[in-house]
Amino acid sequence: MLVPAAIQEKFQNWIPELKRESVAMVHSKVVVIDAFGGHPVVMTGSHNMGPKASEKNDDNLIILENNAPLAQAYSVNIIAIYQNYQWRLYRNENHAPNEAWSHLEDTDAWQGVICKAGEETS
Repeated sequence: MLVPAAIQEKFQNWIPELKRESVAMVHSKVVVIDAFGGHPVVMTGSHNMGPKASEKNDDNLIILENNAPLAQAYSVNIIAIYQNYQWRLYRNENHAPNEAWSHLEDTDAWQGVICKAGEETS
């Protein structure tokens, strides 16, 4: 569980990102355990994983066990969200805003990418 004091230390690089006007906030309450192992577990719902949510609020929590495809799908989604923020941080720290995408082509040339054994797509 992350508490506000830990957020400042652990995720300090995300703070400037979170203060931007155009940022997309992710409000997801998911715990995935052993997604690719023998006993996958997904916990999700409105529950904030704290004592107030359990004792005072009317939050819900569902625990789904042994559903590997679901646990793996949640895991891939969590990783994708993390990598998106990681890429945006890297891009903002290492490139001028307009330079970050300067090497992309504005043509259909990408369709001629070599696919298999040196053969081009048609």
